[in-house]
Amino acid sequence: MHRHEHTVRTWIKAYIQHGIEGLKSKLPPGPPKIKGTMVENEIASLLIKTPREFGYQEEGWTVCILLDFLSKKNLHMKEDTVRRALKHTGWVYKRFAKTVPKNALSKEEKKQKVEQLVKEIQSSCADETLFVDEANFMTGPYVQRGWFKRKEKKKFPVL
Repeated sequence: MHRHEHTVRTWIKAYIQHGIEGLKSKLPPGPPKIKGTMVENEIASLLIKTPREFGYQEEGWTVCILLDFLSKKNLHMKEDTVRRALKHTGWVYKRFAKTVPKNALSKEEKKQKVEQLVKEIQSSCADETLFVDEANFMTGPYVQRGWFKRKEKKKFPVL
């Protein structure tokens, strides 16, 4: 059964003393989880909408944004409580499926645009020294992360 012998002995002892009822799982010790249940209920209604609908600048929910939103509703809790509630209700944190916006420039068009800007800057600043910084020009769309129901794929909203 791939169980430790102590565990098996405990099961046998419980069966001998209480029969099948002795083998049933018992509630964990301590008070019932109140905040976790409240968070699970809030999350169920929140995650079907985007944070933009509530005034945030993101398309996908993060734990920090969830904590901020919940604190505005006077539900102050720790990050672990929110993460446990998300996991318990079947949500996973992953990237949106990549989609290119309808008005996105092609790789070549982006390259031409950058070269054009460099030429404009060079012509307007002939007596100044220009240097290259390490700016990140991406040829694909920026892909954010968010919370999704397990085995669900969401596409990033096309702008």
